[in-house]
Amino acid sequence: MTTCGVNYQPEPPVLAGGCFWGMQDLLRKKDAVCRLGWEVAPTGTFWEAEPEHQDY
Repeated sequence: MTTCGVNYQPEPPVLAGGCFWGMQDLLRKKDAVCRLGWEVAPTGTFWEAEPEHQDY
């Protein structure tokens, strides 16, 4: 799979940070993170966070 110009085998992380938006701010500053969002189980629907949107 190629994402952000890098070939990789994705592995789903498990994050427990309370508020997604607080975690989003921390994760977007990491070099290896190129896409943030959340998935609703069991449907598999994925929503990608919009970096410019501040008022969720």
